[in-house]
Amino acid sequence: MGGKNMNMVFKSNRKTKVEVHEHRESINMNLTEMTLPELLQLQIDVEKQIEDVKESAREEALEKMKEVALAAGFEFADLVGAGGGKAKKPKAPAKFQLGDVTWSGRGRKPTAITEWLAEDENRTMDDLLIDQ
Repeated sequence: MGGKNMNMVFKSNRKTKVEVHEHRESINMNLTEMTLPELLQLQIDVEKQIEDVKESAREEALEKMKEVALAAGFEFADLVGAGGGKAKKPKAPAKFQLGDVTWSGRGRKPTAITEWLAEDENRTMDDLLIDQ
């Protein structure tokens, strides 16, 4: 079973026996008789096969979607964007600056700003506003 790429179908009988069909060939395995290295290699082979099947199914689904888009008179990329996925929001502009640390005011406040504010109770975020 080594490192060769196989199309396998696994059928589990009870908890220990596995029947593997490679193309038209059939292999019976008793998992309880396998050594740890053999089981680990089997696991690697199965995981690789699962990834291969997933990738093939993904490619097939994309091709079908492209065909549907073309049949409707559209380019697939125009419908889903150039990346084929969700568009990213542009980065929010910085509103505050402390040295080379900038912050938009969104998300978690940078540690440097938090520490700077804690050093003196008279300091405020207004002291760090960037003139716009």
